[in-house]
Amino acid sequence: MGRIPLFTTGIRFRTETADEWIVYWTPERSTVMRALAAHGVKINTDPVRLHFLNPGK
Repeated sequence: MGRIPLFTTGIRFRTETADEWIVYWTPERSTVMRALAAHGVKINTDPVRLHFLNPGK
């Protein structure tokens, strides 16, 4: 997950079999997370810093 302050938050989707992922940016993060959980999607809510947005950190 990531966040662009005052704009939006992201949900990182990754594959189980490969180290590939995408970020879905949405201002409705909690709604999307609840809908995914309701459909049986495994969710990890631990925050992950997206370093490509903050070079050098």
